[in-house]
Amino acid sequence: QLFSISNPLDYLTPRTFLSYFYAELIWYFKGENKLDGIEEYAPFWLTICDEEKKVNSNYGYYIFKQQQFSECFQLLSNDQSTRKAIIEIFNKDSIDTKDTTCTLNLGFQIRDNKLNMRTAMRSQDFVRGFSTDVPIFCVIQQIMWNYLKLIHYPKLELGSYIHFVDSLHYYISDEEDLRKALNKPKKEPLHSFTMDDWS
Repeated sequence: QLFSISNPLDYLTPRTFLSYFYAELIWYFKGENKLDGIEEYAPFWLTICDEEKKVNSNYGYYIFKQQQFSECFQLLSNDQSTRKAIIEIFNKDSIDTKDTTCTLNLGFQIRDNKLNMRTAMRSQDFVRGFSTDVPIFCVIQQIMWNYLKLIHYPKLELGSYIHFVDSLHYYISDEEDLRKALNKPKKEPLHSFTMDDWS
């Protein structure tokens, strides 16, 4: 399944719970591969962590802690046309655990003076994971855009967000929640995430 968002500033879904969205975003920024309080917002994490409360699916660990975001920024700074600005997230060591990473990678490209971002996923729950993952990835795109615009390319525009999932699915137990979400009005966009939010 493949879709795109032409305006990544408008990224909330009817199922996005803002309290959890902000909690997970802060958790990503910390970049620690342990629960660190996120389980208070979603007890689900307690069912997939190990005995030391470590997890594989804090994507901030790969994006920020491993400096891959900074590396992509440098690549884009040095060459607007680069095809190498890729953040690898899929962790092969997680295959035999309860918490196998679902996201494969994030990629940034500047084309026609627009910063586009694409996400590739092996698997995603449409009712639960999708409603938080997509908004958070759009925020990461905004942060990269703001950095590049402030430091190197003042006329750079925000391009599209592209999302590919090999298996996009929902569980029968969540069918009623999905029906309710489809009938909810669309949430109003939040503000654009800027350097001040990142600091």
